[in-house]
Amino acid sequence: MRPSALALLLSLAACGRAAPAVPRAGAVAGAVEAEPLPAKASLFFAEPDERAVAVTPFDLVALRERLTRGEVSGFVVAAPSARLFASADEARAADGAAAPIPAIDTASARGGGEEGVLLAVVADHGDLVEADSVATTRGHCSQAEIPSALLHFAVRLFVRKRDLVPVIARPLEIPFPDGTGVSLAAGASLGPPKHPWRGEPAVAASGFAFEVPLRQEDVALSYQPSAFDHDVDPPSIVTPPTAFRWRGRPFYRPSGYDRTPIIPNGEIVEMRARCVVLFLRSDTPVALDRRGGGAGGIGGLGRRREPKTVKVTHRYMRPGATVVWDDGSVAGRVRDRLRLGKQVERGGRPCWEDERLAHGGFLCLPPASIETVEEEVTVR
Repeated sequence: MRPSALALLLSLAACGRAAPAVPRAGAVAGAVEAEPLPAKASLFFAEPDERAVAVTPFDLVALRERLTRGEVSGFVVAAPSARLFASADEARAADGAAAPIPAIDTASARGGGEEGVLLAVVADHGDLVEADSVATTRGHCSQAEIPSALLHFAVRLFVRKRDLVPVIARPLEIPFPDGTGVSLAAGASLGPPKHPWRGEPAVAASGFAFEVPLRQEDVALSYQPSAFDHDVDPPSIVTPPTAFRWRGRPFYRPSGYDRTPIIPNGEIVEMRARCVVLFLRSDTPVALDRRGGGAGGIGGLGRRREPKTVKVTHRYMRPGATVVWDDGSVAGRVRDRLRLGKQVERGGRPCWEDERLAHGGFLCLPPASIETVEEEVTVR
């Protein structure tokens, strides 16, 4: 075979075959080298016009480490399994080398996803946050609750800043090229992304959980409440099923949200909830349901018994009275005059247990904080 023909065959055999990689100086044989990050790599997006392109996978750990270097004020959400301490000394003594607690799993917000603990900030102590328990979550958009052990007591607590859940820092509007978009109230909780390769964190609000592109300034560890004040129960709502698209993909309402208020606006409709407004594109004509709800019941069946009056003894919490930790030290004050039920008894005191309370795990009422009352009640 002539040399020119051999060269031609060799060149054809090499077509489509990648050139052999030249190992980097000092590289270990058999090691897989990571691809370099883009020049503008960041936690989210460096500039507003970069919202459409994820520059690096969302890193919840790196985000929290950055946020813990800032100050908090207003309200915070402790992660579902965060420890709540009675003092700064107790918190620091228990700190050790514990790893950060995972944030709320927003990917399962409607499927039994855990809720954090809502707290009102008193002071920022750097690594710790001093905070008070709150009486209500009304008006808040964080995926948080008030533990039953704290529901009726004003208690001063300490939580490690690294155990706080990242939230939307302020009211936020995010439009998308297809005309859809989302408006979020401050306090909506962030969590791990459903699809890490997209580089977008998941956000939970009003029972919805979805991924959105965010800038660093959109996220914080604290917030001021800003729930939407629109009417979430208008008389006209979409009759399901109606097909919607969001960001070019099918959008499905969570189970139990089939009658979330929908406001038609041409091809774009608004799905309104207390903490989020989703702007969706409708694939079908929007049909409104203008019928009134509610069905009458049937009552009064069976023989009616004659009422009688009996005397019973009830125990009530004294408003403003002391509530203590399990060791007897003062924890806070009673908020409400509430009748006691079947609480856990410890040392002759009714107590409330929560494993997140690090100072023994119990809040108790001393005898002086309880009022015993004999009352007449009517029974049938």
